[in-house]
Amino acid sequence: MENKRGIPIPTMLAEELNLKPIQVRKDISFTGLEGNPKVGFDVDKLIDAAEEKWGTSIGDVPIYPFDQLHQYIEENHVNIAVLTVPANEAQHVADQLVALGIIAIWNFAPKDIKVPSGVVLQRTDLATSFAVLSAKVKRVMEHREFNEEDGSW
Repeated sequence: MENKRGIPIPTMLAEELNLKPIQVRKDISFTGLEGNPKVGFDVDKLIDAAEEKWGTSIGDVPIYPFDQLHQYIEENHVNIAVLTVPANEAQHVADQLVALGIIAIWNFAPKDIKVPSGVVLQRTDLATSFAVLSAKVKRVMEHREFNEEDGSW
């Protein structure tokens, strides 16, 4: 991915979802995408259906209306979309993305969606991932002793 704005996707997604960036980076690593650990994956434009967000930005990344998505996909030869919408909008937005020529969707929405057989779909359930991570940490912590003097394990 080209570095245009330098906004780390894991950091941006983590902030929006109230998660830790490391958790999002681990989920991204499963896709095979590579980024710079200090910069991350670059985003140069965000699309949102919420009119009140248009013209604002997250970091240096501007937010544009959803109706500009088709033009952006064509001009930038986009073939992968990251879906971060409420559950009740997930299928509708996924259908629109497929109609616009997107061939892979990384779904962060808390809902399973259906796509045609020629479209690659990866669902990442952050709540489940966090629960698994928490359980693993709990198991590790059970085998360590807490040092009351310095507050470390």
